[in-house]
Amino acid sequence: MNRLIVSTLAVITGFFTLVFALVMAIPLTIVALITGKRLQKQMQNQMNNGHFNMNGQPQYANMNSAMDNNANTIDGEYEEVNRKS
Repeated sequence: MNRLIVSTLAVITGFFTLVFALVMAIPLTIVALITGKRLQKQMQNQMNNGHFNMNGQPQYANMNSAMDNNANTIDGEYEEVNRKS
């Protein structure tokens, strides 16, 4: 009798879990598709409007375009390393 009750509860719980997963997965998939299309359109609009250079990196309004082509500097902290032999 005990096994029958536990088995029945396990089957009901498993069925509820599967149904809940389907109910949650379908709307989330639809929302993800809509959001993905919107993000693709935004990126395409930015590329068409010239907000990005040819490397796909954003161009900032205060930077000179001649400097953008030769900019190899990484901003950050600098600490001199002394080599002791």
